[in-house]
Amino acid sequence: MPDIHIKNTRIYYNNSLQPAEIIIENGKITKVGKDFRVSSSDMVIDAGGALTLPAGI
Repeated sequence: MPDIHIKNTRIYYNNSLQPAEIIIENGKITKVGKDFRVSSSDMVIDAGGALTLPAGI
């Protein structure tokens, strides 16, 4: 199963909305941050600046 890379999203952190990228490996969120490298086998989802919630993934 390829990893999932959600880019151009926002998360709620430190009492404010922050731009972020999310990496999902084997069905679990493993990384949240910015500027991750994308493998050619990764599925890339552009969230279009939408808010992402863990229960919504």
